[in-house]
Amino acid sequence: MGAISITGLARSFKGTVAVDAVDLEIADGEFCVLLGPSGCGKTTLLRMLAGLLEPTAGAIAIDGVDITDRPSKDRDIAMVFQSYALYPHLSVYRNLEFPLTQAHKHTGVTLDKAQRRARIEEVAAALDIGHLLDRLPKALSGGQRQRVAVGRALVREPKAFLMDEPLSNLDAALRTQTRQELSALHQRLGATFVYVTHDQVEAMTMATKIVVLNKGRIEQVGTPLDVYDRPASTFVATFIGSPAMNLLPARITDIDGVVRLIGADFAADLWDGRVDEFEALIGARPEHMRVLGHGERGDIELAIQVASVEQLGHETIVYGKAADADVCVRGARTGDIRVGDIVRVGLDLAHLHIFDAATGRRLEWQPDPTDAVEASADPALTY
Repeated sequence: MGAISITGLARSFKGTVAVDAVDLEIADGEFCVLLGPSGCGKTTLLRMLAGLLEPTAGAIAIDGVDITDRPSKDRDIAMVFQSYALYPHLSVYRNLEFPLTQAHKHTGVTLDKAQRRARIEEVAAALDIGHLLDRLPKALSGGQRQRVAVGRALVREPKAFLMDEPLSNLDAALRTQTRQELSALHQRLGATFVYVTHDQVEAMTMATKIVVLNKGRIEQVGTPLDVYDRPASTFVATFIGSPAMNLLPARITDIDGVVRLIGADFAADLWDGRVDEFEALIGARPEHMRVLGHGERGDIELAIQVASVEQLGHETIVYGKAADADVCVRGARTGDIRVGDIVRVGLDLAHLHIFDAATGRRLEWQPDPTDAVEASADPALTY
């Protein structure tokens, strides 16, 4: 078991708040990714879980047992650091064995030599480093060293694995391979993983739960697809996804009982009802906007002047400028669009996101007027 419960956790450094009143539940067996830009507090949060930093406030429990004040050696967790942190004078086998020789200090269980070897060989086989057991770390590639560092955590069979950007020192091809290995390993072990990264691709491909952090606070918690499809704020909308979500300023009002969206050069009816007028940002993923051909229409249409075109072989990405915002459109491969062209792009209401311009928070609404409920007069409330 490795269920982690975090309540009101906070940490300040000389008056600067790094983690601010974080509440989070991580279920046993989840692969939870702490995602956010540099300085958002994700590593500070992980280090408090590991017992390497004392929290300013709040509590941490594993399987219902409060470990807030326990030293790291008594928490039954294993941590993989961004740097490999291997013992350079010990072979791979001895690096993997070292945690097992110390296990009796933490668990009271002593493993004999045969038991240690069996555990090491099992983990080495899982990580494809069995042929490297006699080598010193200096004789290994960066990817091999990182796998040894992961293996040293795995041999202990702790309640939870904590990983602080363990792939950041690897090249692109090796990162892809190691992501797949970690995901497969998590599925085999069924253990709890808490993984820190600023790389959204790592988060989207490995996580069962993503925690998006911004300035020490949680912006959103959800599955990768939840976070991508229903971003809770403009921060999440622009941080998740590459290219980022398009955001266009607009005003929402009602005209003769019809709630209407009005932008600089576009307008659309949303639903029948009443609403106090307020400023909004409408969002659309680049893949949900399309360049309109002759006779094609969209629920929302606008003209953009093309600033650049990226031909990626399997798709074309068009960047342009609308009346009041930059716009990116991602679609099927085409060679018909040139820099400087004026093109019409369209968006269907089914793919529209609406955010309150004042708070940046998501506003829920119904794209089908027949299913819509009357909107609240307060735009900070969900529709």
